[in-house]
Amino acid sequence: MELRCEKVQGVQIVHINGRIDSATAEKFGHDIDTLLGSSDQRFVLDLTDLQYINSAGLRVLLAMAKSVKKRGGRCILCGLSEGVRNVIELAGFHRILKIAPTLDDALLQW
Repeated sequence: MELRCEKVQGVQIVHINGRIDSATAEKFGHDIDTLLGSSDQRFVLDLTDLQYINSAGLRVLLAMAKSVKKRGGRCILCGLSEGVRNVIELAGFHRILKIAPTLDDALLQW
């Protein structure tokens, strides 16, 4: 699992590549916590290159979204593959997390 960050139009974009599972969720959570230490209020998680996520990874996503919301910010997921989307929907997180089809669509929401 790798993260690559960039700022576009005042939005912190986090590109996630690989798998988020029990073996990588702790590192993912630490990396996300580091990002949340910044003053940024607007985040997009680009999951285009995320091949797999399990419940441990979903917990990190949910914690991030709650933390950002508590600070008055917003977090949007985009670029979900069919498999990742299915996991998110089965967990019911599509009702909690904001999801956009593409990165461009996510950026248009601000």
